[in-house]
Amino acid sequence: MTTDRGQLTLVAEQVQDTLCKKDITIIADKGYFSRIDIKATQDLGMTVNVPQIDTSGAEKKGIFNKSLFKYDKDQDIYICPAGEELPHRRDVTERGLELKVYVNHIACRDCTIRHKCTTSSKEPRKMKRKNNVSIEMNLHVLAYNLKRMMTIMGTSGLMEAIRQ
Repeated sequence: MTTDRGQLTLVAEQVQDTLCKKDITIIADKGYFSRIDIKATQDLGMTVNVPQIDTSGAEKKGIFNKSLFKYDKDQDIYICPAGEELPHRRDVTERGLELKVYVNHIACRDCTIRHKCTTSSKEPRKMKRKNNVSIEMNLHVLAYNLKRMMTIMGTSGLMEAIRQ
């Protein structure tokens, strides 16, 4: 079985060559997610929007998956499964990608379900989030889907379906 992972840079370079343009925006589905590819395409002058997949292996470790931590964009915090707030503490660069780190040392230290959250006896669970891409990615996906529906249904057909 062939996967898309590891193919983003190759495909994106071909698009750059075909268009004879370096500063392009690449939109791909989560199957293309690879930190190495994202960094490589950014280094080539592209803007890249690829939704992140869960690669943490949390479930195999017997701890909470990141999906159980809810992000509140208005407050820029995560809410953990125990109901505690994890505020944005700092920005870091990991393998060339800029990330925001969310953590609450006090709440994690005193948490009664800590063993379900992290395997570390000293460090709290840290949440990381890519800077400023989720809204842009959502808009790209929405535009793509609308364009696709117009192709399938026609503009009049889509407008009629929206009215109903």
